[in-house]
Parts: sequence; C-alpha cells; structure tokens
Amino acid sequence: MTDESQGKSGGWPGPVEERALNGQRLLALVLTAALGLGAIVAFILTPSLITDYKPDVRFYESPAFVPRFALLVVAICAVAHVVRVRRGASLDAGEELDDEDANRHVVLLGIALFAAYVLLVPVIGYAPSTVAFVAAAGALGSVGIRRSLVLAVAFGAAAFALFVLGLKVWFPSPSLLNWLG
Repeated sequence: MTDESQGKSGGWPGPVEERALNGQRLLALVLTAALGLGAIVAFILTPSLITDYKPDVRFYESPAFVPRFALLVVAICAVAHVVRVRRGASLDAGEELDDEDANRHVVLLGIALFAAYVLLVPVIGYAPSTVAFVAAAGALGSVGIRRSLVLAVAFGAAAFALFVLGLKVWFPSPSLLNWLG
C-alpha cells in the first residue's frame, strides 16, 4: 500500500483520511446548523403552535416558557458546536461512548418509551405520565423497580411543583377526564 492510502508515519492522516475527516466535519456542521436553525424557527413559531396562548401573561407563567427555554438552549449549544468544529475540535465522541458495548435493544425500547410518554401526556395528564415514564425508564436502565418508583414519584412531584406551583405553567386537562365524564 502507498502512503496515500495508509497515512503518513507518525500518526498524521494522509490525503485519503484528511478528505474523510473534512467530509465528516462538513456533515457535522450542516447537521448542527440545521438543528440550530430549526430550533430558532420553532422558538419564533412557538406562540402560534400553542392553543389558548395569551400574550399578556408574564413570560414565566406562559405555556411557551419551557419549550422556548429548551429551544433557546438547543440553539445556543448548536452555535457553540459549530464554532468548536470550525476551530478544529475533535469529532471523536471520546472513550466514554463505546459503541461495541451498546445494547441496541435497550436503546430502541427507550425511544419507544419516550414516544409513549409523549402520546400519554395529553391522555392521562402530565404528572401521572411523568411518573410512569421515569419509573419505566429506571426499570429499563436496571435501577430496580422499587428505586425507580421512589425516584419517579419524587421527580414527578418535584417537576409538577416547579412548573405548576412555582412557575405557574399550566398543563391542559387530560382527555381521559373528558372521556370519563
């Protein structure tokens, strides 16, 4: 093999490796920029996506507060990532992420669990679906069912207290209550 396909000695990448790395950088930049732009667009459109949005309510009591805050964090992190990649930061995930030991079955179950959570919130309400999600995620992550339930109830109560009592962010009434009478 030639130096071009193997890379130069001393660990420096050769032309082939350099092109692949530049392609990865470009892909990372494009995807991160798209994520950041999507977050900014969603941030701007958030009031029009929320039913019963009242612009006269204080911003921290608005139902748009948490989604807008999360979208702002995503946009800021996207800009920071683009700047880091443009300055030559490593694209390597690091040693803490080991693909060989990942259990794809658990990952797929986690994604399905999150999708079920998103679908259950409007049906049974924020607090019960959050408790169910945290308990199931803990059990899936081999925390144990007893510890998962304790953490789920504590987290659900704390999140409900923070959003509803502290920030006065309302959650729509669950549709299950409408079905029951």
